[in-house]
Amino acid sequence: MYAVVTGDIVNSQAAAPEEWLRALKALLRKYAPEGKCWEIYRGDSFQLELKDASVAVHAAFSIKATIMQRPGLDARMGIGLGDKTYSGNSVKESSGSGYVFSGSAFEQLKKRTLNILSPWRELDTEINLYFDLAALTTNQWTESSAEAVTLAFAHPTKTQTELAKALKISQGNVSDRLKRAGYHEIKRIDARYRSLLERLETNADYRNTQLDIGGRNEASSL
Repeated sequence: MYAVVTGDIVNSQAAAPEEWLRALKALLRKYAPEGKCWEIYRGDSFQLELKDASVAVHAAFSIKATIMQRPGLDARMGIGLGDKTYSGNSVKESSGSGYVFSGSAFEQLKKRTLNILSPWRELDTEINLYFDLAALTTNQWTESSAEAVTLAFAHPTKTQTELAKALKISQGNVSDRLKRAGYHEIKRIDARYRSLLERLETNADYRNTQLDIGGRNEASSL
């Protein structure tokens, strides 16, 4: 199963592109080394194709943290899960249910910054509820909190002492920043998403699921 992340930069005109563009490109390359699996277009929009759908939530929060290190900026993203039925010369030319769900998830964002649509209502309802609750914290990240989260996501095996050395602050300050950022709760959301996805993929044939998009995320909105 594929995951497709469609997004844009909130308030992009508040900062020069070079302040965030290089960091975003570097991060997208980590998740999809092949150039045709991601693209930045229209100045502040982007799309990322993930061959491993299980990393979608991790990727979305990593992108958000990377962008929010710049004052006044944020990222809105729609995650779609499904098949890829056609591979184009670029990610924008490819198609499949994952792309359809991703585009619809992005269009449904309205006042939200993160949304997921998949072949399973169960997954959509639960994970979108977690996204809405997490947003109460993540949408308020300071640049320093976002920096700590970005580093922790990039180096999950490093201790807080090692992270502190990289950030040139004390271990206690690292702990405080990650706690304020809700980092450990985000990791629990990611773990729950992976577990739920694995169960649903194992117990159901998603390829026979019809695209049913209308109203899919209404029950999960707060």
